[in-house]
Amino acid sequence: MPTYAALVLVVPRYGTASLADVMPALLAALRVPGEDDRIGLDLAGVRRICLLLVDGLGAQALAEHPDTAPFLSALAGPTLTAGFPSTTAASLSSLGTGRPPGEHGIVGYLLAVPGHDRVMNVLQWRLHGPGPAVDLLSDVVPEHFQPAPTAFERAEADGVRVSRIGPAFQERSGLTTAACSPTPTTGTSTSPDTCAARQRMPGRSTSPTSTGSPRRSPNGSPRMRRWS
Repeated sequence: MPTYAALVLVVPRYGTASLADVMPALLAALRVPGEDDRIGLDLAGVRRICLLLVDGLGAQALAEHPDTAPFLSALAGPTLTAGFPSTTAASLSSLGTGRPPGEHGIVGYLLAVPGHDRVMNVLQWRLHGPGPAVDLLSDVVPEHFQPAPTAFERAEADGVRVSRIGPAFQERSGLTTAACSPTPTTGTSTSPDTCAARQRMPGRSTSPTSTGSPRRSPNGSPRMRRWS
């Protein structure tokens, strides 16, 4: 019979040390108004930030297998909690919006939606289970389902240039639109593709976006900042 370690339930530390607090902390470092570094990352003075997400790789896995990922294991930092439920859909939405699941509303991998007798697969944004494949992008409009401004929107509204690189199949998905809009995703399929795409990204922010204008330095020129 297999043996299992004692189950330890961890209460999400919303507002101090959760996935939902990551983007507000990073935006605060870029001096976006209204954002707060509740984690204590202490990134004051940085001009560019790259956030790398490895789905399913947490602090516990790194602690238990340091030899497998020595570089990441050596980068000691504050330990954060996932939200509840700790599904990919809910966690990505918390990361992208800077809000806990109870606020952004994407509270699981499968959700009941009005007018349908089957649940919605949030990762695919279509009906789940036996029956015809029904895409829900027009019926369950992502921007209406999750109407709060995402962290990316808040960054762009303050003139921060945003770039996103991710799986090609999620490039225009409902989940991406709901949690990470409005910046288009550069679709990739392999790790080398991801590295190559990152190298092609321009090095500085450019002109103001349609949702805001860049901060100005004392001499009146745009303050160059980049979020990627």
